[in-house]
Amino acid sequence: MGIVNELSAEGSSLCIDLINGKEKEACSFRSNVDHPEGWVASLGGEGHRWDTQVAIQPGDEGANYGRFSRPFPPRLGQPGAPAEEVRRAFLVIANRK
Repeated sequence: MGIVNELSAEGSSLCIDLINGKEKEACSFRSNVDHPEGWVASLGGEGHRWDTQVAIQPGDEGANYGRFSRPFPPRLGQPGAPAEEVRRAFLVIANRK
């Protein structure tokens, strides 16, 4: 992310899709992020800060285009969450401050 910080002016937006660790186990991806808000906050370097504006899953309100018949269960730590993590993908928008 160093090059992104270098090339991004204050007010820039960053749009990324991420998968969690459970999804990584089922695919051949090289990395994963279980908590996208915390991961985005950790991206900033000297004089750089990224704030998450949106971190939703495909199928959530705002990212449901009729492809998912059921919503994903709540994330761990939220009411109604499953006992263990499930496979997840995240759509994230962050702004550089």
